[in-house]
Amino acid sequence: MFNVVRRLGLNDHPIPLRFFAEVACGWPLPGVDFEEAPLSLDELVSVGAYSTFLVRARGDSMYPLIRDGDVLVVDKSIDPVHGDVVVAVLAGDFTVKRLGRAGGQHALIPENPAMAPILIGEDEQVEIWGVVTWNLHSMRRSPMKSLG
Repeated sequence: MFNVVRRLGLNDHPIPLRFFAEVACGWPLPGVDFEEAPLSLDELVSVGAYSTFLVRARGDSMYPLIRDGDVLVVDKSIDPVHGDVVVAVLAGDFTVKRLGRAGGQHALIPENPAMAPILIGEDEQVEIWGVVTWNLHSMRRSPMKSLG
């Protein structure tokens, strides 16, 4: 479920951020200068003025891929294919699931194994509202507290 849907606005002057090409997630890399050309988040997430939206995810059906409170970048111009994570409208309600097949039927499949897929029957009114292209989530457990 979403509490906010916002259209992304393009900035005429994206802010270039310092970009380091390689940071090890396993063994540390040798101490070499890995800085590359600045990177714009607008360019990275391929923001399209009229087709790209931000939505805040709520719930745990897509955990661990999507966490409660994550901000999802959704592009309405992309044609969905099986395997895509999509925002779907089912019986008038928004939901985020992976588009796929289950039990021989088209389905909206949660990542959380404790939850069952939503099978899409021939009589179901399901609209694929957009394809999730990026997931932005905080790596902090809580807001930073003042040390002073």
